[in-house]
Amino acid sequence: MKPGAEKFNLYAVLELFPALGIAVYFVLFYVAAALYPGGSQADLKSTGYSWIHNYWCELMNPEAMNGQPNPGVGYAIIAMIFAGSAIGVFFYRLPLYCRTTVLRARVIKISAALTGLSGVLLFGDFHNPALLCFSIATLVTLLVALAILLENGRTGFMAAGLLSLILTQINNVMYYLRLGVEHIPWFQKVAITAVLIWVASMNVRLSRFKDPTSGG
Repeated sequence: MKPGAEKFNLYAVLELFPALGIAVYFVLFYVAAALYPGGSQADLKSTGYSWIHNYWCELMNPEAMNGQPNPGVGYAIIAMIFAGSAIGVFFYRLPLYCRTTVLRARVIKISAALTGLSGVLLFGDFHNPALLCFSIATLVTLLVALAILLENGRTGFMAAGLLSLILTQINNVMYYLRLGVEHIPWFQKVAITAVLIWVASMNVRLSRFKDPTSGG
């Protein structure tokens, strides 16, 4: 290995942490779902995890809805930590990749930090307040991110971000107003997946793959 190559590889991994973290989230989410004993809002006696009827956050409960211990809770919590951290880190660093005003840079750094922090606390007794903070912080983060992307002519990413924003806000309205409750579990997965794929794609496309010590 050439001198400096190891440092370069480490820097590349750090630059791609959001995308890698999101990939880890999907893997661990699948593992947690595969281990889920059963029970959902549609049928408390059902077996296994229902992608249509179970909420994603139910994977982070020590006890499944059918009353059995949930062996996948650890995987689900770690998955959420990776996802929350990935989103927070990417948007916190967005002003490094796209030019913007000082005000927008400050706002998105604060909202991104709150998004990441509340995202990793979406389990246990902290779920409800963390979810409210996550919803508000995410809304602010996405709005500012869209403004920054528009400012930089990133119309493709802006269009994908606008779709993600619409999906997340529809999900929030459904959840907090209890509208179409039977559809919230599957719809929230669509919204979350859209946001995560959007963030991962931007991270891969916008990250700077170079050694910061090279001076180039």
